[in-house]
Amino acid sequence: MNQTFEPIKIGTITLDNPLGLGAGIIKHEHNLGDILKSEAALIEIGSFTKAAREGNSGEVYFNPANSLFSLNAMGLPGPSMKESIEEIAKLVKRIQLSGKKVLISVAGMSASEHFQLAIMASSTGADGVVINLGCPNVYALGDQKPIQSYDIACIREVIGHCETLRSGNPRFTIILKLSPFAFGKAELRLGNIDNTLGIEGYMFKLNNRAFFDSVKLVPEITKALNATNAIDAVITANTLGGVSITHNGVEILNFSDGTSPGKNQGGLAGPILNELMLSQVWNWRELLKPEIAIIACGGIRTGANMKAALDAGASACQIVSAYAQKLTNDDAEIGKKEAASVFSTMLVEYMDASVEKE
Repeated sequence: MNQTFEPIKIGTITLDNPLGLGAGIIKHEHNLGDILKSEAALIEIGSFTKAAREGNSGEVYFNPANSLFSLNAMGLPGPSMKESIEEIAKLVKRIQLSGKKVLISVAGMSASEHFQLAIMASSTGADGVVINLGCPNVYALGDQKPIQSYDIACIREVIGHCETLRSGNPRFTIILKLSPFAFGKAELRLGNIDNTLGIEGYMFKLNNRAFFDSVKLVPEITKALNATNAIDAVITANTLGGVSITHNGVEILNFSDGTSPGKNQGGLAGPILNELMLSQVWNWRELLKPEIAIIACGGIRTGANMKAALDAGASACQIVSAYAQKLTNDDAEIGKKEAASVFSTMLVEYMDASVEKE
């Protein structure tokens, strides 16, 4: 690819293009595939948790052939970060040797756990940490844990810990990943999104009351973020939690958290969230001070989607579903190559879309 981009600053990180891979795909070296040969400027690995987690069992992930959406209730499966720290450090170094920047996504079950995990992340040599406040699929004793993005006390405590981390490691970039907030029409339309984008036979139900009430928290979250110098960026919109989907009357997820079977709600992702993501980017860019960058993630699968997100105020974009869908090729080697090529394809499309507008 011959195109060049202006350097992009996010905290102490400088990116040579505005496209990277979000969390959820790479936790081990064997997950890398061909991505180190790709044009991705930034790779987010994890999410990692304090304790090893088996995650949920059963039908926990669905991505239809048209790839217009996915529904995920995997529940953060993976090893203990402490027990895997040497492997994670090797993974970080290998990615950096390919010329790419590395973020480690951590998912604590509390603000203090986030802090402990962030300290571990900083010890690996990674370029920064993403504190994942948006995972909607974690259960304990049969009950779904509240989504931390909608808990202002948790967010304030996390920011306090980030200030401590920043004072001891000023070159380490710190990013918060936030769930979607109900800013306006684009979000409220998701209460009735059946047959959106021509998805015939699928019926969607948003059961997440906290999402609809979340707009009340926005002024307090804005104030807390603008008052600190410890947060370098916000990733939005992650996934939309609390969604159940039926196909011709049958639930597409059916899983157990180890205690209670028959659960069917998960995190909605993919192109169906593109309008929601753009609204999140635009609103947070309007509300947050310019020192806090916005990273767009959600529904991005074309260069035109990238351009729309960057025009709305994002500094960079992440993809997950667009990359993961290519990995499902029946021929694993072809899937790895096709997944890696997504980044160069999207960047060329983005440049073409930019030229067309001019």
